[in-house]
Amino acid sequence: MRVLLDHSGYDLLNLGDVSMLQAAVIRTRRQWPDAVIDVVTYTPDRLQLFCPGTRPVRLAVAAQFPVAHRSKRIQIGLEQVHKMTVPHLRALPPLWRLLPRERRVEIDPTLLQAIDAADVVVAGGGGYLADPFWWHGIGVLSVLEMAQRQGKPTAMFGQGVGPLTHRGLVRMTRRVVPNVEVVGLRERVRGPELLKRLGVAPAVLRVTGDEAIELAVNDPPADGAPAAEPPAGRGLGINVRVAAYAGVAADLLPVLGAAVRRAAGAFEATVVPLPISLYPEDGEPEAIAEITPPGFAEAPTALQTPADLVAAAGRCRAVLTGSYHAAVFALAQGVPAVCLVKSAYYAGKFDGLAALFPSVCSTVSLDDPALPAALDTALVAAWDAGAQAREAARRSARAQLQAGRDAYDYFAGTAGERISNR
Repeated sequence: MRVLLDHSGYDLLNLGDVSMLQAAVIRTRRQWPDAVIDVVTYTPDRLQLFCPGTRPVRLAVAAQFPVAHRSKRIQIGLEQVHKMTVPHLRALPPLWRLLPRERRVEIDPTLLQAIDAADVVVAGGGGYLADPFWWHGIGVLSVLEMAQRQGKPTAMFGQGVGPLTHRGLVRMTRRVVPNVEVVGLRERVRGPELLKRLGVAPAVLRVTGDEAIELAVNDPPADGAPAAEPPAGRGLGINVRVAAYAGVAADLLPVLGAAVRRAAGAFEATVVPLPISLYPEDGEPEAIAEITPPGFAEAPTALQTPADLVAAAGRCRAVLTGSYHAAVFALAQGVPAVCLVKSAYYAGKFDGLAALFPSVCSTVSLDDPALPAALDTALVAAWDAGAQAREAARRSARAQLQAGRDAYDYFAGTAGERISNR
């Protein structure tokens, strides 16, 4: 059995993306224990660190261009264009093959070979069916479309959808997603209706929660008894995402820092950093350090894996976050999260999360004219959330865990039937 797994973060420097990829590998191996799993990546070494035993599908078209002092951003751009277009060259009439050999663009066969060799192709979790990451979404859908043209079963799991208005991404979504076997959605507020309007049958859609739930939830005892109450943390977890797609600029950091200082002092809490993005250009650890009040910071620890972050979130009693997965890691363990919203992209992500964890997940608009008071109120409510609300969150996480596993079960069954009938 050969499985090609496409996903949301090829550099493997965003630990939220990594957590979804790890969950997809775990769930795929649960279905097909002996499968060869090919994973698209820029960084084979990091892939082996996080998902040992998988095989890298390296995107290296930029290496074929003799551009001196090529920047990383240019290389990634070339590779994304390559990924978006190569499957379509295979599908189009072969006019491009009529060019003299010396004028043809040399195409790295690795991705094509991986698609050709795969029995099934899976798109793992992410928020790439959305305008801010339209190029990545088109690239993933291009791979799925090529597999579909070869008659291979395809699936999408852990998907966050929208805002979705980019014409190219809308066109590709309308063309490809209705033909997958199952679409697992990480929220029910926006994604189902958007995809139904683009022709996806309701029977294909399943609300499963985020893929990363797989890493953050302890399964309940086999006898059905309630899960043991975890120790109550005393940490205040913090994260801030300073990025254009989040709508958050550095000028908001003093306001957030003042709110963290007030809360940490009132709660006598230790401030626990929860950095999700390790991209140097994002500077997320530095932004978190800037809003951490002196004297309240947890002793520095290396947070380099999703497991590290799950453990750190579990030491918290409440979390203030601008990053989606810092909230997921906390909420899945019954830790309330206050989520910072400024862009439409993050409003959709956090509104969907709040609908799945209504008792312990709240949002605060960073455009609120009374922002300091709104932050104080939300943090007090999160810190004071009772045991019943926290256990309700853990029950919701366990239900999402099972829904996600059921979606993989369904895909394995339908894919197995199609493969055996080929």
